[in-house]
Amino acid sequence: MRNSREIKLKLLSVTRLGSVAASVKVPTSGV
Repeated sequence: MRNSREIKLKLLSVTRLGSVAASVKVPTSGV
């Protein structure tokens, strides 16, 4: 149970970093 909770938090943090990187890279790409 605790493991699944930690995994969820990790996935959320990774997804957050990914979305931030994407929002920074997309406009820089020339959109």
